[in-house]
Amino acid sequence: MVMAGGVLAAVIGPNLAIWSQQWYQGNPYAGAFYGLFGLYVVALLLILLLPLPRAVPVNRHERVRSYRELFRQPLLLAAVASGMIGYGIMVLIMTATPLAMNHHQHDFFATAQVIQWHVLGMFVPAFFTGALIRRFSTRRVILWGCSALLLSVMINLSGQGFWNYWWGLLWLGIGWNFTFIGATHLLTFSYQPVEKAKVQGINEFMVFSAAAMGSLFAGQGLVMLGWAWLNLFAIPWILLVALLIWRLREPEPLTA
Repeated sequence: MVMAGGVLAAVIGPNLAIWSQQWYQGNPYAGAFYGLFGLYVVALLLILLLPLPRAVPVNRHERVRSYRELFRQPLLLAAVASGMIGYGIMVLIMTATPLAMNHHQHDFFATAQVIQWHVLGMFVPAFFTGALIRRFSTRRVILWGCSALLLSVMINLSGQGFWNYWWGLLWLGIGWNFTFIGATHLLTFSYQPVEKAKVQGINEFMVFSAAAMGSLFAGQGLVMLGWAWLNLFAIPWILLVALLIWRLREPEPLTA
């Protein structure tokens, strides 16, 4: 349900960018930031009103493994790598796409459409990704996600027309959904209840650091490498995740 909230973002975000172009004279992008400010205020108010339950204290007498011990688990390594690379590659290519489209003379409306369908590809599968995991296994869904990311790269390399970007970004979104949700589910098999905060905390830090690096490198990478080489750069990382996941056995829940 949380992931499905991104479907609203797919509708609101690109349209807000289009509508806000006339809000601030002299800068077609400034209006979008004013619109975002308003959305953030609404989100803040909604979060303040959430009836969140109190935290449940954990059993302090249980042993919590060190990071070294935790990361000796192939399952944890595979889960974190899947989340990091799936998210980092998605952000890298997504952020570079509007710049590449502008360079290849696509107008703002076309770029907004590509991003809109990319976001739909990211979040619409959330309605059934869980069912796919239950039916086919976490490993298989993550491998499907890696295949979708590779397909995205192949489409991006095949040309710079509107439909190349449209299909490339759609499959990029689907690949992110399968790798990220699959990795999140896989992670839950790698820790005891008392280790939950520790493992999820380091996972979030590493995954979103990878996303930040993808965002920071997108512009410079496009300038230094070009659109084709930026996509080629993603291939070995995607294959690395596929290899780590392929070598895993389907996990079973840990018992205390």
